[in-house]
Amino acid sequence: MDDDKAVQLYKKGTDKKKVEKPQRMAYLKQALELEPDYADANFAYAEELVKTEDAGDEPFTPAVPFFLKVIQQCPKYHSEPYYYTGIGYLQDEKYTDAITYLQKFLNFKDDDAKKFSKNYDEELYVAKKLLNEAKFFDRMYNHPVAFDPYPVKDICTTHDEYLACISPDNRYAFFTRSLPYQDLNNVAAPDNSNKEYFMESQMQADGNYSVGTALPPPFNTGRNEGGPAITIDDKSLFFTICQSEAEGSYRNCDIYYTNYEKGRWTKIENLGQQVNDPGAWDSQPSVTADGTTLYFASDRTGGIGKSDIYKTIKDPKTGEWSPPINLGEPINTPGNEKSPFIHTDSHTLYFSSDYSAGKHLGLGGYDIFYSRADSAGNWKDPGNIGYPINSAGDDIGFFVSTDGKKGYFCSNDPNRTKGRSMGGYDIFQFDLYQEARPDKVALIAGKTTGPGGETVAGAQVTVTNTKTKKTATVITDTLNGTFVTAVDVSDSANYVLTVNKKGAVFNSTIISIKDTFTGKPSTVNMEVKPITVGANYTLNNIYYKSNSAELQAVSVTVIAEFSKFLKANPSVKIKIAGYTDNVGSEKDNLALSNDRAFTVKQALEHDGIQPARLTFEGFGAANPVASNDTEEGRQKNRRTEFVILEK
Repeated sequence: MDDDKAVQLYKKGTDKKKVEKPQRMAYLKQALELEPDYADANFAYAEELVKTEDAGDEPFTPAVPFFLKVIQQCPKYHSEPYYYTGIGYLQDEKYTDAITYLQKFLNFKDDDAKKFSKNYDEELYVAKKLLNEAKFFDRMYNHPVAFDPYPVKDICTTHDEYLACISPDNRYAFFTRSLPYQDLNNVAAPDNSNKEYFMESQMQADGNYSVGTALPPPFNTGRNEGGPAITIDDKSLFFTICQSEAEGSYRNCDIYYTNYEKGRWTKIENLGQQVNDPGAWDSQPSVTADGTTLYFASDRTGGIGKSDIYKTIKDPKTGEWSPPINLGEPINTPGNEKSPFIHTDSHTLYFSSDYSAGKHLGLGGYDIFYSRADSAGNWKDPGNIGYPINSAGDDIGFFVSTDGKKGYFCSNDPNRTKGRSMGGYDIFQFDLYQEARPDKVALIAGKTTGPGGETVAGAQVTVTNTKTKKTATVITDTLNGTFVTAVDVSDSANYVLTVNKKGAVFNSTIISIKDTFTGKPSTVNMEVKPITVGANYTLNNIYYKSNSAELQAVSVTVIAEFSKFLKANPSVKIKIAGYTDNVGSEKDNLALSNDRAFTVKQALEHDGIQPARLTFEGFGAANPVASNDTEEGRQKNRRTEFVILEK
């Protein structure tokens, strides 16, 4: 250093024994006025600033220019210029720069121990933590996800609309609307207060929802009710009632349910003390597609945080719900988790959390996260859904359409909704970016009927994926025989549907689900026929390779389901009958039909059916069920039947 005066000022500025801090800083400042690039003085002055700011919990940003001077003049001077510069940039929301300098601090190496703080180990821990945060905020704010929200047409009005859900088939929307209170004589309240109404809206022919009407009794009877979730068949509605005086209610908020029967909603029932904690807030239900698992938020004791997400499982035999199960880590944290939404795919969970640490970082308030369950049902580490879907405020009440393409939320924040509100709180929708979408699913709906078209209620429909062999079972409605289920279409598989009922013969059909979702279920009706000795039944969807007795892969699944029927009815004996069209010689057709019938017999035996219960015969082109003059007719005649010999 050429300037002796600057050196002398520096020495005075670093003499902690004789000079008080304010005067030391004044000396250092004078030294820097003489020599702005004086590394020692810049470092000493910045360190004094840091200690002042640290003690008062003030930002480190005032020290950054002086630390940068040190780095510029002497990159290997000390590790702390990088440390505090990184923190200062993070506090100043300059996340890219924060990443650069925190990483340089972590990479700083030198054999001289004097170039490291005596608190270096603590700084190392803090730097790693803050680097993780800087990378998170950089990803959030500098790489925003697509977000262009707009109000749900016609549902949103100048009044407040919130606490919404849309049925999986898109037919209905349920929500709360706040309206000016009026008595039976249409006289407004003296204080101009509002009343909350539990509303229902239906999808119209033009693809928009109606403005909505207040649900009739047993709803809207003066209780604080809302926050709905509805099953895939639109017949079971779960929601929250707070501080209800209804019979069987518990203190605070509880989860209730009602079923849609004979054109009306049944009496509202408390889900029971088995699920609702008498001394806790139990709220925000969300139900899986099959209606057997209910997720909800609760602040009951014994959780990981103040409010956790739980699930309860319905016993298919008794209809009773299990004691709630805490989802545990990584979903629940020492903070608060709320507003769970389980998608129709049954393994993508969206929820809100106010906890921000480690891999579970947020932007402020409650952030929306999502997690997927693996094949064993274990939840993977949640991902933050991103900015600007998430904001610095509370982001809750999020849900996703069945096709996974639309996200929904409620807000009255004009900054978040781009000033598009119709007034007050509104329900908004937006195109959800690809990474945050659930697995692709489609809905299959149908009805079970008898030979004369009469309704067959209480049958069991099994849906089997021809690729994965995974099955799902749904019981048809006990009144009208209808059913609906959700299937995964991500693997482009076909599905085999079989209907089972005591005393009924086997029947199946194959449905091909396209990789699209129109919002309406694919419809398939299943016929239920009695087991009758001597009767012939077509074994649907048995396909062979051309001019061969070798089964196509999809038919193997059908035969496996047929085997289950035979195992469930061990006294039944059958004959397998093979048929062809009339193309080719009679001799060849007879041989081919015989070989094909034998192939089915072998496949059933391979699945464990005793040979003594099975016979086979080929009939060639005999007994056609359609004209052989068209390809469609010939295809119908190329069939496999079975005859009940004994039952």
